[in-house]
Amino acid sequence: ADILTIADFTRSDHPELTIREGKQVSKFFEKSIINVSRLLSTIVVFVVLLMVLGIYNSMNMVVSERKWEIGVVRAMGARRSFILRLFILESAMLSVLGGLFGTALGIASSHAITSFFSIFVAGSSSVVPLTKTTTIGWAMAASLAIGLLGGMLPASRASRVEISEALSGG
Repeated sequence: ADILTIADFTRSDHPELTIREGKQVSKFFEKSIINVSRLLSTIVVFVVLLMVLGIYNSMNMVVSERKWEIGVVRAMGARRSFILRLFILESAMLSVLGGLFGTALGIASSHAITSFFSIFVAGSSSVVPLTKTTTIGWAMAASLAIGLLGGMLPASRASRVEISEALSGG
């Protein structure tokens, strides 16, 4: 029987049901997947932007709080490039530590969710979370890039602090 015969037969007995061809359903799901993918991409962009701004803000506070120390180190002969590298390194270390913490939390969460579903949902005990080392590597690289991007301006500002201004408490 073709789809029109089935649709006519079903429509007469059950008007609340709609019969669709596989192609129509397939196109609907294809468009839905594209829309969800766009939404998730937009969310990721905003999250990364917020992370960069968070690192920027944190490093700005670090520079403000350590002005005197910057002045002392500069007075002892440290070059501006040393101060720049020091603050960029600190920013990178903070972001990598955050990336490690986030990765560990994500892995633990995926195992916890899987365990939860294996207890309460029949037939889901064979599902095991997959953690690829390449994904972890990309996450750590992204974390490092975000830290470097967010720490660049504050590090530059720290390297341009004048010794007299820093030591006078200004």
